[in-house]
Amino acid sequence: MTAKLTITYTVILKFNNFDTLTAITKERLIYLINNNPFEIEYFGGELDNQADYMDEEMEQDFNNHSFHTFHFDLESSDEPNFEADNQEVIEILTKAINENEIKDVRNDGKDVEVFLY
Repeated sequence: MTAKLTITYTVILKFNNFDTLTAITKERLIYLINNNPFEIEYFGGELDNQADYMDEEMEQDFNNHSFHTFHFDLESSDEPNFEADNQEVIEILTKAINENEIKDVRNDGKDVEVFLY
């Protein structure tokens, strides 16, 4: 059996509301991204440091919005379009959520970081 080559991606979504996820389940994540308006703050390769993607505008928005960060792998043959619109991101994240397990969640009461592997 040949191992599949995967690449890790990160998506950061900015939500206007603070409906913090208390119980993180696959169903709740899919509901969140399908039923709440968001802006795509970042979509690309895995980030090692928050400073890699925090700019002045994000610093100003930080207290007024909720940021949800998703880390996940895709097969190298499934490389996504980094200029994707919201609907495409919903489809990519839904696939990642359905095909992977939630390995870790970091939730500070306002922002959520989810690791799907």
